Amino acid sequence: MKTAEEYYRDIQPLIENGWYQAAISAFEQLLQTHPTFALGHYEIGTLYYKTGAKENALDCYKRAVECDPDNIDCLKSLADYYHAELEQIEPALRVYKTIIEKGTDDAETLFIAANLCVALHNFEDAMNYYQKVLEIEPWHSEAFEFLEKIKTHQTKEPEVASPEELYQQSQEAGASGNNESAISLLGLIVDRYPDYAPAHNDLGVLYQKIGDNDQAAMHYQNAVRLEPHNSTFKKNLADFSYIVQGDVTAALKTYLEVLKSDPEDVEVLLAAGHISQTVNRPQNAEIFYNRVLEIEPWNLEASERLSSLKKDLKQANSAGL
Repeated sequence: MKTAEEYYRDIQPLIENGWYQAAISAFEQLLQTHPTFALGHYEIGTLYYKTGAKENALDCYKRAVECDPDNIDCLKSLADYYHAELEQIEPALRVYKTIIEKGTDDAETLFIAANLCVALHNFEDAMNYYQKVLEIEPWHSEAFEFLEKIKTHQTKEPEVASPEELYQQSQEAGASGNNESAISLLGLIVDRYPDYAPAHNDLGVLYQKIGDNDQAAMHYQNAVRLEPHNSTFKKNLADFSYIVQGDVTAALKTYLEVLKSDPEDVEVLLAAGHISQTVNRPQNAEIFYNRVLEIEPWNLEASERLSSLKKDLKQANSAGL
């Protein structure tokens, strides 16, 4: 059997001649035999990107880093994808910081990391990275200019904004459709005031909106941990568990916790009824739907679901189930 390196060398002429689809097929075969070959994941990710299958590129870059977490090229591709393609600041910065921690002397990486720190209002790290850029490239005018601006800004802003003030700014940014700015402001809040639950909840909503579900889950859970009696935070976590993660057990448990404190929450009763149907508990579902109709006799959704549920139960009984 050929080694991964031998397969890799055989594929290079396909790439050099621009036969990208053939190269992708060859890499797919290589990775079936050698699934931990980081360079293979990295190269096929690059080919996916070039051929327009960009949604596949991210998974390949992630897999390459998993297989070889010390490979700077793999890390750089993942960070650049988060930054340039997805415009996700925090995930990009985390990977850039990993590269920097491994001792990179790449001025471009340091400069990008500094800019992302500025976007997140993390000015101390930004100054540190700009300074490192200037140590490598003393002629880097932009790094010098931005470093001086931060120094001037810090001398003019001795007071630290309260979490409420920053939260209001994030609300205004979100209302205007500037989600990136809203995320930056909320990220600043949780950095300075990690126990400010509304910021965690809103970060969960925004990260879910842009598809960063790992970050969304973490912030939803933090919001509920910090304010366990807040029904809005709990409903957001339950909705996320059910709709995004498909974890019906966790979702139903959280919905039921909400109902303990607010037994007339129609939205939660409907969700609990639907999940009960999903996990084949029709009697429980019937109870939830009937409860909705007791509270809101005009609720068409509950009426239709209850009618459909009774029809299904009747058919099941007729079939002898």
